Amino acid sequence: MTCRFLTKLTVLLGVTISLFSFQAAAWGPTAQESIVATALQVLSQLYENPFRGTDVSYEKDVIRGAHVDRAEVLSKLSLKDRQSVINAIGTEIQLLREMRKYGVGSYFSYRMGVLACLVSDVSLPFAFESNPESRRLLALVEEDIDAHLKTFEMTSRPEHLEYVRNPVNYFKERSATHRDAKILIAADYAKGDAYNGYLKKGGQNFFETAVVSVADAWYTVFRTEGDSTDIAPSSQARTWYLVNEIQFLLTQKKNFLEAENVYRQLTAITANDQDVYERVGDAFYAFDSKEGRERGVQEWDAALSMSGKSRQRIQGKLAKHYLDLGEEYFNLTINNPDAPTDSLQQALDSFTKSLEYDRSSDDAVKRINETQVAISERNERLQLAVQMVANGESVLKEAEGSALADQNEEALAKYEKAILVLNQVSSEFKEQASAAKDGVENANRAISKIIRKVLDQAQEQIDQGDQLVEDKSFEEAKNRYSSVETILKVVPEREGPDAEQKHKLLEESKTKIGDAERAKVQYEELQKSQAAQPAGGTAAAPRR
Repeated sequence: MTCRFLTKLTVLLGVTISLFSFQAAAWGPTAQESIVATALQVLSQLYENPFRGTDVSYEKDVIRGAHVDRAEVLSKLSLKDRQSVINAIGTEIQLLREMRKYGVGSYFSYRMGVLACLVSDVSLPFAFESNPESRRLLALVEEDIDAHLKTFEMTSRPEHLEYVRNPVNYFKERSATHRDAKILIAADYAKGDAYNGYLKKGGQNFFETAVVSVADAWYTVFRTEGDSTDIAPSSQARTWYLVNEIQFLLTQKKNFLEAENVYRQLTAITANDQDVYERVGDAFYAFDSKEGRERGVQEWDAALSMSGKSRQRIQGKLAKHYLDLGEEYFNLTINNPDAPTDSLQQALDSFTKSLEYDRSSDDAVKRINETQVAISERNERLQLAVQMVANGESVLKEAEGSALADQNEEALAKYEKAILVLNQVSSEFKEQASAAKDGVENANRAISKIIRKVLDQAQEQIDQGDQLVEDKSFEEAKNRYSSVETILKVVPEREGPDAEQKHKLLEESKTKIGDAERAKVQYEELQKSQAAQPAGGTAAAPRR
């Protein structure tokens, strides 16, 4: 069955969606992008937005696939010549027809781009030939076509898109002129004509053939109706397609949720294949998140429960995981008061788990011993911190009792002692460090409260002394003023407003003592003078 239509094709030049470094095998990067973009224009005559999902376009993934490292693809698929590539194209078309049933997504579009890459390469002479001269000529052809692509004036009216039933016959027909073309191209480069010889027109023909061939291959994948020549892909092929899709979604698209959706499709067709679930575990574990690592370990554990020859390798991965996890927990406790209290125990559990997977691991044994020592030493330091906090809090209670009994000097001394004890608690243990800090703050507030009370008492003695002076009780006033120094002796010599107030009151009390003494003398002289006056008389004026 063919689909007939008439269209004018526009060569889409200057496409700039270059996503990978390009390693040429046939077409140059500019030509390759133009082939894919133009083939997409052809296919769009039949399928509107063929590489579009519900609300997103996957055309960039098609371009990404077209820019795949060809050498890597050929190596992975063990493709060594043109014929093996053509066979692989047929297999890929049938696989993609099957996987199309799952819908169009990132990975499907990427694989369609890889298919386009291989199909377009088959359309060019010298591609997939191993002899040095063919490679040299291919590199020259690539460079010259890319350089002159803007001069192409391509208009094509394909009557139909063809369903590729037999890739061997399909490409044999389209490469019938390759043998003669290679001879002519080689001669042109040998005599210096290069692009200005056969390639000037032949290059455009090769390009057009590549465009139509890619469109035909894509049309074969997208067409719902099958053909009697179709060969359903094996369960193994579908399985590994889904495994690769999971890996692609995690490493290239960073889409964990979509990878989980594909995982459910995978488990529906393959539930017991050790190599499959090991690879899935590798993909999840490489995802840069805690969730990814946990899923990876989960898949490795699942694979380990299955029969297969990879048991030792999987155990090695799990052993390394738990060894690394133990190191993370162990390092978390270093100079980190915010570390969970069970971090060292978690480290010990992880190192022990690592040893369970690899009984020969000297590293795991060493780290277990070191962690046990660290736990013991930490417990000792914790016990000391707990005891110091308890001691400090006990002294605080004693100080509070003294303060309530108005034993200011004793209370202040005990508060200072409590501060000294609590300040020795290290910051290693957050709970104890926090309790010690609270205790020190409470002690300092209590000290300030007592000092303010003592300062008020001293001020009160001065105020009372002033009143006594007014009442002419000079000796009692001096006693009040003199008591200020005794009262203020309990106030510690600290910098700040309290210390300034203390010294101000001391100076004021000393001044007041002198003032009271002078007032007393003046008062006594006045009394004597009044006593010496005759009754009813007037006191004699003092001599000058």
